[in-house]
Amino acid sequence: MSEESSDKKPDQPQAGDAPAPEPPKKKSVSGGAVIILVLGVVAVLAGTFYAAEIKNFVTLQPWSKGGPLDYVDELAEALRSRDRAKVEALAPEIQLPGEEGPITEVKGDASPMAPALPVAKVTPTSPAAEGRVIYDYRPKRGHLTIYLPAEGGGYVSMMVKPIDGQWQAFMVGNVAQPPAEK
Repeated sequence: MSEESSDKKPDQPQAGDAPAPEPPKKKSVSGGAVIILVLGVVAVLAGTFYAAEIKNFVTLQPWSKGGPLDYVDELAEALRSRDRAKVEALAPEIQLPGEEGPITEVKGDASPMAPALPVAKVTPTSPAAEGRVIYDYRPKRGHLTIYLPAEGGGYVSMMVKPIDGQWQAFMVGNVAQPPAEK
């Protein structure tokens, strides 16, 4: 019996022995990893393409309307009281024709072509919280517009944005109706 067992090669499987393990296969990239990679590339490309809109969204903070609405209420109070010094301090980009005394007219922006409007046309009659707020996140804009009923008829449109960390109106006008809701 010992001769028979010496004739058998140790490499060959014996009856009842487990088959020899196969050599390890090369690991391939899983389908989940490919999906995550593709989603990551799409997110980076979208973030790059929409970077300005994302920046404006974060700057305008539409989830917290308190800042701009409080500012508009303060500016409206200054316009109602015709307080030239306070309006100039709150909205330096808005031009007030005349040198002294109470405000009688307002030029809606710094443009030399902007018409002067009677102050009643740009003075809101209701609190900013009751107005229609529209955000514009597009590049080179990044502002919100608030529409409120005006003393002199129509609606005041105030475009405001944060400048140096403070909300400021950079354009004030009067429109017949605010834009329709979308």
